[in-house]
Amino acid sequence: MKPDPAPSLDALAADPGLAATVSPEARQALVLRLAAVLAALAASTGLRPAPSSPALRDDEGAQWLAVDEVKRRFGLDRRWLADHAIRLRQLKIVTAPSRKVRLYHVGRLGRFLEARCE
Repeated sequence: MKPDPAPSLDALAADPGLAATVSPEARQALVLRLAAVLAALAASTGLRPAPSSPALRDDEGAQWLAVDEVKRRFGLDRRWLADHAIRLRQLKIVTAPSRKVRLYHVGRLGRFLEARCE
């Protein structure tokens, strides 16, 4: 039997009480989707400072990955990301839309890793 789908973000905004009915897995997926939306909205409204270096431009659009996705795509674990957190913040590779959620910019992280290998 297929689990009930999570309510939409619109439905949750209209009735916050629905959050109590969402499974932990669906809740996590909703938080990650919401974090990506917040990051995109913040970028489009100018809430982030403009990149100071041409290497930090959003040429490929604002695609952000959660820690698990970074591990799958780049092979970097939580420990490596934590060890390099200061440098990643300086380069605007990481954003924290909430206290528990960290998102990593795909293009910037890729360029950072390429530069380290050269």
